[in-house]
Amino acid sequence: ILLLLHAPARLWIWFFFPAIFIFVDRMLLSTHQELYLSLKHVKLLPRDVINLTFDIPQGFVYQAGQYIMLGWKGEFHPFTLTSAPEENCISVHIRAPNNLDWCSALRKRLTEQAPAEATGESPPEKPPKAP
Repeated sequence: ILLLLHAPARLWIWFFFPAIFIFVDRMLLSTHQELYLSLKHVKLLPRDVINLTFDIPQGFVYQAGQYIMLGWKGEFHPFTLTSAPEENCISVHIRAPNNLDWCSALRKRLTEQAPAEATGESPPEKPPKAP
């Protein structure tokens, strides 16, 4: 706010037009239809890559190179579809190294915690940290 008060009279131009682009982008995103996909298969691949395979919802049509917004815990990230439109499933490959980010948390949830909960076992515990 102080920047706007002490700035030259034409500084608003630098904020106005980017704000218009962001507003139009959000309006276009809000008009898109939200589809909920059912996860069919999760596979952990070499080099910290997970393969997520979903059933195709009825009426869902896509072309090669399109992306989906995958959401978990209220946060959405775009991922390119790696399946061909002719296939009977939708697949996404996500590189999820063992860092503390959204992708690695999703990987841990899908490959460690969810299978343990499904079988009734407790999820594997973290090793104790060295002092």
